[in-house]
Parts: sequence; C-alpha cells; structure tokens
Amino acid sequence: MLFGGGQERNFRPGTENTPMIAGLGKAAELVNSNLTEYETHMLDTRDYLEEQLEAVFGRERIHFNSHFPDSETLPNTCNVSILGPGLQGVSKLLSGTVGPGWKLYALPSVDPYGQTPSSFHTRR
Repeated sequence: MLFGGGQERNFRPGTENTPMIAGLGKAAELVNSNLTEYETHMLDTRDYLEEQLEAVFGRERIHFNSHFPDSETLPNTCNVSILGPGLQGVSKLLSGTVGPGWKLYALPSVDPYGQTPSSFHTRR
C-alpha cells in the first residue's frame, strides 16, 4: 500500500514528472527525425576509432571481436582484444597484477589474444 499524495488531495501518492515526460517525447522526436544522420556520424566515428587502434597497436596485435562476414554490427560499438599488454594492461601493470580480472578466469578461453576484450562506444 502506498501512502502520501497530499499534493493530489490524498488521491494517490506521487506525481508524474510532466516536464521530463514532455522532454522525453521531444528527444524521441529529434532522434526519429535525425536517425540517418546520427547513425552515419556514429559509423564514421567508430570506423575512425578502429583505424587509429589498428595504427597504434598494429594489425598483428589487435582483433576486432565484432567483425564477422555477412553480419551487421551496432553503429556505435567497437569491441577489441589486444595481444599482450593493451589498454587494460597499463593499469594492471601499475597495480602489480598482470592478466585478466578474476571474473574472467571463469570463462572458457579460445582467444589467443587473452580474455581481455575492451568495448568502446561512440555517440553523436
């Protein structure tokens, strides 16, 4: 049982946040009318990120986990594994531990790049 609602003549507790509801509606309208532009921008940004990661780490050290023949990927998501010390390796080396976190040891590994994927998400 919910109690309160003095602002509503004790009819019901809580009040809908009308400005937020209206704002959410406007945001949905904007996304719907600009979806193609947003998707193109996110794809271009993701592709640029992947090119730069490959340039920094080298083609032989980086594996893009979402690149499969005849498959689609999210326009804003880049998931990579890096052979050897990679992005997560820096903080682990500084902390004195090397290798994947303890939670990842429970997962079976067939990935020569280790159990250390990193995800990046672009936005508009």
